[in-house]
Amino acid sequence: MAVDSAPSRQENQRVEKTLVLSDAHLKPSDPEGVRRLCHFLEREGAGADTLVVLGDLFDFWFEWRGVIPALGVPVHLCLRGLVEQGVRVVM
Repeated sequence: MAVDSAPSRQENQRVEKTLVLSDAHLKPSDPEGVRRLCHFLEREGAGADTLVVLGDLFDFWFEWRGVIPALGVPVHLCLRGLVEQGVRVVM
């Protein structure tokens, strides 16, 4: 009887971890929501391959191309940290 000692295909495959964030609707009046989101991204995003951001990340409208509202700064830094760790961020 022959026994195949090669590892099974499943043992050789790496599972890709993708996080999907949708419609966070972060508000200037809710800094705790920003803190919770950044905590989640730091905890769960560190081991991810990809983060997909869908829908409205912020719950307000602005049209200034060269300005980041104060609410966006900590979120931008969290996303930037993930990119620097090698996580692909898709918006």
